[in-house]
Amino acid sequence: DSFGVVGAVLFCTALTVLIGQVWAMLLTLPALLGSEAMKIQSSTFPSAEEILGVMPLVGFNACLSTVVFSLVILGTSTGSVLADVSTDLPDMFSWCCQSTASFCAAEVWAYFVHRALHTKWLYRHVHKLHHSWTASVAIVNTYEHPVEHLLQNIGSTVVGPVLSGMATIGGTHPAMLLSWVLLTRIHTAAGHCGYWTEDLGAHDLHHEQFSVNFGATGVLDFLFGTDGERVPKAANDGRPKVLLGRRGVQAKTSDGRQSKGMKGEQ
Repeated sequence: DSFGVVGAVLFCTALTVLIGQVWAMLLTLPALLGSEAMKIQSSTFPSAEEILGVMPLVGFNACLSTVVFSLVILGTSTGSVLADVSTDLPDMFSWCCQSTASFCAAEVWAYFVHRALHTKWLYRHVHKLHHSWTASVAIVNTYEHPVEHLLQNIGSTVVGPVLSGMATIGGTHPAMLLSWVLLTRIHTAAGHCGYWTEDLGAHDLHHEQFSVNFGATGVLDFLFGTDGERVPKAANDGRPKVLLGRRGVQAKTSDGRQSKGMKGEQ
């Protein structure tokens, strides 16, 4: 009661975002320590100075996330739930339905916003900052222009819970939203860590190649022919290569040489 409703929401949201940041920092430690086990781009490791250099913007975006997520909770939750968060908790069926809807909405939102960020003007003025890390580490998953953070990260996180909440009688429960926030933070940090994780190196390849793997799951990348994957050995010369799209077109060899027909966006 001493916090008040707004204070309690801000506190719970900030704690959720902080847990996500701690997770990202823990996933950054192997790269800082120079561990090569399961490293995707094995010759690239960040310095402590480089990590410290990104922290002001990472911290600002964490605060931005806290404010926006809190506003969404305050704007979509009923008064009784805000007064007592244990009220009207969604049952398992509702939780599964809203989670599935959030998952699908996040993939669609993230893919098309990300594609838009790779258009010439938006890339140069907004998205290029995030791509300054061609070999990313987990903590830089939110090292990006605040406009990008608002549209891409925050937007893809809230669109599903808000839309699915509008379709249900009880609306979006804060527990649902905050658990989804934490899950997306865990996934995004893992995809940026630079090591083989559950996305099989897809997003790391996006940072290296710029023109593949725009989505979070790979489904829309496959449908639109922007999927890419690493192949350990090329059949013709024994060097690692990258395959682009459903036809397996060679995009660029892993030693950094550009293949014919693909333009870099750096």
